[in-house]
Amino acid sequence: LVDDFPNLRFTLNGGVRTAEDARVHLDNGLHGVMIGRAAYETPWLTFSDADWLIYGVPSPGLSRLEILEKYADYATQELQQKPIRSMTRLIKPTLNLFHGEPGGALFRRSVDEELRTGRSVRDVLLRSAQFVCKEALRAVPGSCRTSQSWDEEAAVCS
Repeated sequence: LVDDFPNLRFTLNGGVRTAEDARVHLDNGLHGVMIGRAAYETPWLTFSDADWLIYGVPSPGLSRLEILEKYADYATQELQQKPIRSMTRLIKPTLNLFHGEPGGALFRRSVDEELRTGRSVRDVLLRSAQFVCKEALRAVPGSCRTSQSWDEEAAVCS
């Protein structure tokens, strides 16, 4: 279609799970790619390398713990500016940051429990992060592990 209609712009929406997938589609002539479900379900796997794959710029190199801290600052500011916003809705994008990681399910469960305490966004996120393996918290984009190393780590972190 891109070749048949050069005066039109085409954006793909659906089925794209990673930044690598998006890069392939862009390299094949599409003008844009939308990533939906994967952005929520597996945000780290989906976007951790997007800066250099899509935009050609270096990653800021933030660990997941640093991302949680920055997100807590953002969410706190949003709640101060718009007090009617729901803390639960603001925290929701962080729930799958540790998808598939040792302690990821405990993180989600803890967030749910901590939200009921009335604690601040920062406290909810950082108290819940204590259940995630330190290696996963410190991981930065580009850090890669084999499934065997994750299995060994899960045994150590349990």
